[in-house]
Amino acid sequence: MSELGSGSLSRHARRPLTLNLPRTSERGEGHFQAASGIVIRESHPVIEEGGWFSDETDAFLGVLTRDKIDDDWGYAVLARDDYFRFRAIENEVSLESQYKARMKLQFRMAQLCGSPQRIFPQK
Repeated sequence: MSELGSGSLSRHARRPLTLNLPRTSERGEGHFQAASGIVIRESHPVIEEGGWFSDETDAFLGVLTRDKIDDDWGYAVLARDDYFRFRAIENEVSLESQYKARMKLQFRMAQLCGSPQRIFPQK
């Protein structure tokens, strides 16, 4: 009997897709502030932070942001520059939900963790 006729193909097709990406975890605001040295005050007129993330080695940090004016979400990924200070290396804005911003942030951080680059010189 062929592979197709035995039903084994359909068994494989039902398995969930598993991506083997490096892990990122949600962290507290204090961890993010201590690692990055960046603080956005609650009184900031436009931006409100909505979550803080890092990879297992703190090579990359991430923050979710909500635009108080437009009521939409965004994120920023931070990594170290050639002076070993955290700087924003990527960001995206105008996302419709905190959930979507979080998923995109964590996916992008996992992609960056899979690359050997850890220092991102500023231009």
